[in-house]
Amino acid sequence: MLDLKNKKRLWIGAAVGALLAAGGVLALVVLLSSQERLPPVLPDESRKDGFTFFNLGADSVYSNRVREALENILGAGVLESPGIIDLPAEDKGFLKDHFPEIYRLHLQLLDPGGARIEHDITRLTFRYALKRNTPFYFVELVFSNHSGNPLFFRIRAKKEAFGIVDEIGAKYGEPMKIANTEDNLPAYFWRRENEHFLISEKKDRFGQPEFHFMIYFMENLQELIAIEEKDRFAQEEKRQKAARKAF
Repeated sequence: MLDLKNKKRLWIGAAVGALLAAGGVLALVVLLSSQERLPPVLPDESRKDGFTFFNLGADSVYSNRVREALENILGAGVLESPGIIDLPAEDKGFLKDHFPEIYRLHLQLLDPGGARIEHDITRLTFRYALKRNTPFYFVELVFSNHSGNPLFFRIRAKKEAFGIVDEIGAKYGEPMKIANTEDNLPAYFWRRENEHFLISEKKDRFGQPEFHFMIYFMENLQELIAIEEKDRFAQEEKRQKAARKAF
């Protein structure tokens, strides 16, 4: 676990504890840089034991209201639909070795030749959240267009998020730790039913610490894959019928 090394961090830790009690898992990171509490995007309606980002969790449904609320917090976002899906948090080998269940879904989202393809999703990307006095320099939120539910969240934060592992652990319990990652920096993860939360400690190009977060909503990903497989089968049947009628 990471250590809080001075009184300022200890004060922030106490404030973080209050926010954890109110919900909004990664929303607490904002206190580590701004000492201001940002509002959640939605009321606390998601699964009580699930992972959330500003109260967006597995059961949340994407809407224009959600986008507007996120932009009020994180600044202007870029919307993409449809789009490709790339589940690996870092290198594919890390996912394959330590999270084979996620890696299997990654393979199922590729075409038979292993190439990435477009899916019926909505992707919201925020790159200017640092200007809103948050520690996040990259936020990617991906939703299924079939259900509106989130598929995965990818968030990256600067060094101001130091202590996040301890604080999230206060809510979810002691994380599992992967000590020997490729860059010899630790990774931490929590598992809930059909959900995975992964935090990787990294170094930026100046040698300063930063933190990469991934939240995978496994059930929602599996649902998307099942729908797409059904659609592909239906399209193949149509092509075969058209071929038979041609001669």
